[in-house]
Amino acid sequence: MKMEKMKKIIQHPVVDIILTLGIAYLLIYKSWYVSWFLLITVPNFFGIDLSSIMGENLYNTWINYFEFIDIWIVGLAIMLVFKRYRPMLKVFSPKREGNNIKAILIGGLSLGVGLNMIIVLAAIASGAIKIHYVGLGVGEFILLFIAVLVQSGGEELVTRVFIYQRLRKNFPKCPAIAIFGNGLCFLLMHVGVPGMSVTLMMMMILVSVVYSLCIYYFDSIWITIIAHTTWNFTQNIILGLPNTGMVLPTHMFKLDAGTNNFAYDTNLGIEGSILTVILYGIVCLGLLYFGKRKGAKENYIWDKNL
Repeated sequence: MKMEKMKKIIQHPVVDIILTLGIAYLLIYKSWYVSWFLLITVPNFFGIDLSSIMGENLYNTWINYFEFIDIWIVGLAIMLVFKRYRPMLKVFSPKREGNNIKAILIGGLSLGVGLNMIIVLAAIASGAIKIHYVGLGVGEFILLFIAVLVQSGGEELVTRVFIYQRLRKNFPKCPAIAIFGNGLCFLLMHVGVPGMSVTLMMMMILVSVVYSLCIYYFDSIWITIIAHTTWNFTQNIILGLPNTGMVLPTHMFKLDAGTNNFAYDTNLGIEGSILTVILYGIVCLGLLYFGKRKGAKENYIWDKNL
């Protein structure tokens, strides 16, 4: 009887949300011990100096992203070990309608690379930024793309898998709670971004809503992972622009000069621009319009007993 009562308490929506937010906090802020062990302790034990092998600039850029591997390790372990979270593993399956190469590449690259380039070209054409080519080796390109994939995918695992899916479980008749709720959490994850502005906050909420709509209407976490990855990779690694307020030392192009205007912010890059907010707002409205016409394709993953 006590176990049955405890199970009912844990399954209560409020309690479950608290547990889910606790897991999200663990993954974002406390699981770094795993990365520290794998990327610092183990190499040091075997006398391997990754910084010397890779070069200081490449190493600092790589580890800034790859250290998010802890989110994948701990997050997937939680899904595998605890039955109540195990259904979330289904979202990664290629059997889901939207998890196909065509949808992933078209949707992911359109959101990640396409929007980026529209805004960057507007910033260049308006004289807000000037960049020049400095070069990036093929090996460095692949290594850093994988690292950014780990980082961006890790954030998606926390927000669009754990938080979104548990909110969908607790409020199955109101998808808006999951769509906007994980957007708020995504914003809170980035409150420490240097130079945080109202424009950036608006952009982050809209990005999160767009990504959530991709899951709701197209049933694909991989579209959002590729979109998030290519968005960060294009800005920071290819173009050398600020990404969430940071400019890292290894990139294909280098920023010569930047001034504030409608397409660029000197502290936050294109993410802090009003043009980015407008374009993501248009994408959001477009997804809502076409999504409602075709109907939700999301394959609900939950059993009522979980």
